[in-house]
Amino acid sequence: MYQFAPSWSAKPTTFLCAENLFTDDELRRIVEIGNALKMEPAQAFDPIKNSYQIIDYRKCTLAYVNFEVNTKFIYEKIATFINLENEKHFGFDIYGFEENFQYLIYDNLDNHFEWHVDMSSGNTPYRKLTFSLQLSDPSEYEGGELQLMLHKDPFTLPQKLGAIALFPSYTLHRVTHITKGIRRSLVGWVTGKAFR
Repeated sequence: MYQFAPSWSAKPTTFLCAENLFTDDELRRIVEIGNALKMEPAQAFDPIKNSYQIIDYRKCTLAYVNFEVNTKFIYEKIATFINLENEKHFGFDIYGFEENFQYLIYDNLDNHFEWHVDMSSGNTPYRKLTFSLQLSDPSEYEGGELQLMLHKDPFTLPQKLGAIALFPSYTLHRVTHITKGIRRSLVGWVTGKAFR
């Protein structure tokens, strides 16, 4: 687990994006770390069965990026970024990362993740903020857009290599069907006490 201090004041926003959090070399290292891990079919929470299952509305593969010596730089940079931006923009009572990051690959025409929220399900901790770090250059794939439903129409987040998006975990979002190439990303959740 990686813990950081809570924040107290904020100017509310619905989401934010940043670039250049990681250098090109660091982005390559993250992909190398992810590619060396054992990939498995992604699961999603099934409220009927009250457990995580392989479900048609989420099709991709993933590997868990544990907090270790060689991944410490990833956790520390993202934690610093999120803690600062939470203090400025969200003002949530946050604790840290209680779940390992997920390295995701979307690489065939069936791969997508339908509209969903990342709020806690089953035995997961209270997720408050979701981040998604782009690990593929947009020239390497088509489709696979990360979209938020902020109003009546989907909003597509930047796809630039190294772009990181941050938004409340209760935000409705999806990844559209990949139509060509391979999309890689790193996602995770900041947790805290229940909203009140």
